[in-house]
Amino acid sequence: MTFELPPADDLREIANQLALDISTADMEYYRTVVEESLDELEQVHELESPSLPPTQRQFGTDRSSYQPDKSENPHNAWITRCDVAADVSGPLDGTTIGLKDSIALAGVEMTCGSSLLEGYTPEIDATVVSRLLAAGARITGKCNMENFAFSASSETSDFGAVTNPAAPMRIAGGSSSGSAAAVAGEEVDVALGCDQGASIRVPAACCGIIGLDPTTGLVPYTGIFPMDPTIDSVGPMARTVREVAEVLDVIAGVDGLDPRQGPAVQTSDYTATLDDNVGDLEIGVLNEGFEGDATDDRVVEAVQDAVDTYERLGAETTAVSVPLHHDAVSIGFTIWAYGALQAFTNGGQGVHHDGWYDTDLMTAFAERRSTCADGLSEEGKATLIAMQHLADRHGGATYGRAQNLRFRLKREFDELLSTVDVLALPTMPILPFERRDDIPEVERTRRTITLCRNTATSSLTKHPSISIPYGSIDGVPVGVLLIADHYDEQTLLKTAAALQETATETPQL
Repeated sequence: MTFELPPADDLREIANQLALDISTADMEYYRTVVEESLDELEQVHELESPSLPPTQRQFGTDRSSYQPDKSENPHNAWITRCDVAADVSGPLDGTTIGLKDSIALAGVEMTCGSSLLEGYTPEIDATVVSRLLAAGARITGKCNMENFAFSASSETSDFGAVTNPAAPMRIAGGSSSGSAAAVAGEEVDVALGCDQGASIRVPAACCGIIGLDPTTGLVPYTGIFPMDPTIDSVGPMARTVREVAEVLDVIAGVDGLDPRQGPAVQTSDYTATLDDNVGDLEIGVLNEGFEGDATDDRVVEAVQDAVDTYERLGAETTAVSVPLHHDAVSIGFTIWAYGALQAFTNGGQGVHHDGWYDTDLMTAFAERRSTCADGLSEEGKATLIAMQHLADRHGGATYGRAQNLRFRLKREFDELLSTVDVLALPTMPILPFERRDDIPEVERTRRTITLCRNTATSSLTKHPSISIPYGSIDGVPVGVLLIADHYDEQTLLKTAAALQETATETPQL
């Protein structure tokens, strides 16, 4: 790669963009320093990059793929189908896995639900992919998703809307929309989703399946398109809690490459305690999760019935309160959106973390951004414009304030979870919205915020949470959200499993 010295007019324009005042008389000085800086950058490109595990395919398997037709893709849950497996045996033998299309699978196209990346084929397997293949799983495709994960709906992918197998007239939720629909439609055993505030648990609730957002950092995010490294998370979605636990057993643990993972990461045997009695648990019922102007009383009634079920199983329940929960969506949006701006302006990887960078993706992303300006959804464009305005006028102060408020929220939840074992609340305070082709874009964007009202908090506090289907209202699934202490997925999963065991008794309202 050769870095060319830009002409003086271009340098002046760059200075204007950065709000730097440079004089014409000093231009020769600036050109000289820029030229020397580019020489240093050139040297970096001449050095051989280290060979790291995620830059290699650990398994030389067939990576052929194709775009499925409607007969094979009734809910538009898939962007690409494939059949990738390693000639090994392990705990996931025969388990079929779908990957959200922001997760790198070497040799298979990755789009992030956007035409901007259409045709891009990663050369690496994400860490979670290598672990799944080593455990004997079969990866059967890349799941449709919201355009660069900018929506909690299921309507913004450049490859078409995802429909909801459990409630065809309702949205499937997002941004891991295809992952949820593929599982709910029984087209795959388990799918991986990614979550920065809602994107596993909301579609799980909409489609009536299980969705786990693990403790942030428990599962490595290496090889996955990020939003903000302080909240990025990846986790399994399935029809049973046991399947979720089995996959978590395989994908959890430090990979030495993801800066989201620190020395405190703790793994467990997640299937070992699934059948344990929950009679000794104390469950906190979070008042704020049941409140709000947009709350559907029928959802509240169904989730309260789930709380009563735990009492019948012997658990104690107690009402608890964290008023800042009401503001979690605003705090989370600021962090997620400002982080997304950094990712999009820095090659789809962001900056200021000391983990492994996918430089092939960064190069491809930068090239495509310059030639495919319309590769973002309207919601995505509006979000980035708002964040750039924020950065230009106020620097990072608002982002910093949101992170400080997040610290306060985390402290309050840590204190609460030192007194109870699990928190319970509705995954969403309302039912998934009806599908509407005629809805104005502004309303489509605005209404999805309500979907994230209860899920945003645990993403900010980095606590693990899981959505479990519990009954339905007019045939539309209702989800119960459980939250546990950091790295206490064992308690979270056994609590979820106990509720799922009562599925035949759940209310049909």
